[in-house]
Amino acid sequence: MAVPRTEYESLQSETAVLKQKNADYIERNSKLAERVSKLQTQVRENLESEELVRNVQEAKDDLENEYEVVKKRLEHVDP
Repeated sequence: MAVPRTEYESLQSETAVLKQKNADYIERNSKLAERVSKLQTQVRENLESEELVRNVQEAKDDLENEYEVVKKRLEHVDP
């Protein structure tokens, strides 16, 4: 069964367009996956930084409490 040349060329052109769209979608998907990966890395780093800040804040609070205790002891010794 023969297909008219114009129909064949039209389908060939449509196939080329669809292949290009598919290639563009694949490239876009790859870029988006890379961006997601970078964002996940940033989230992980932010969580680690938040943990570090909490630890530093806790150490600061402990030092402030210790300072107040020492200060009160010194006030009793040397008013």
